[in-house]
Amino acid sequence: MSSDLTHFDAEGRARMVDVSDKDITTRIAVARGTIHMRPETLELILKGKVEKGDVTFSNPRMTLLEAMQLAADRDRIARAYVTAYADLFDLALPALQEAASIAETPELAITTLHMTLLAAFPDSHILRKWGSQIAGEVQVLFRVLTRD
Repeated sequence: MSSDLTHFDAEGRARMVDVSDKDITTRIAVARGTIHMRPETLELILKGKVEKGDVTFSNPRMTLLEAMQLAADRDRIARAYVTAYADLFDLALPALQEAASIAETPELAITTLHMTLLAAFPDSHILRKWGSQIAGEVQVLFRVLTRD
């Protein structure tokens, strides 16, 4: 790691840097992204007929928290955001700690954690791609596999 990169320590880990003495400068950030959606969703957006969670190109009509609350029942990231990461702290972290204490390798501990999460919650990727029936079947399968 180059010594002139002050945001990294000697081992290459990111660290906080005090920037209070730096001059104030104007910077411009540019971001690019790709949006994937069904054609009928795009049609609703273009016609201005989205009822809730309007994602048109106008000024936002809701806060990020409100948008996440709308998606929390079908998206794990949104759910984590609105519950202050309760699933992470109440389920995932203890499960990982337990798995790490008995697993032979870190990879096995991570796999065990993933299985625990698949047993506890429908996988949102499977849900979006294959539907609720398949996501439910996967969840039941992992419940069976993770029984003590």
